[in-house]
Amino acid sequence: MAKQARIKFNLTAYRQIRRSAPVERMLGGKARQIANACGGDDAGYYTQSSIGATRARAVVIAGSGESIRDNATNNTLVKALDRGRG
Repeated sequence: MAKQARIKFNLTAYRQIRRSAPVERMLGGKARQIANACGGDDAGYYTQSSIGATRARAVVIAGSGESIRDNATNNTLVKALDRGRG
């Protein structure tokens, strides 16, 4: 029987990639695509991205009363998630 292959992951490199500026920019772009699908800044949806302790993050925020109501009533953010893919 053949020996099983062993894989040794470079966890330090994974951490560096997850916290890199290009990854943050890519996530920010995806968040902007989702926010634009919701109506963008004009409709009260805006984005925020940051690099945390372990990874880069990006969020779309319903920042006005109108956008909060719209999202609560119509699930606008959930419906727009597909725009961030691909």
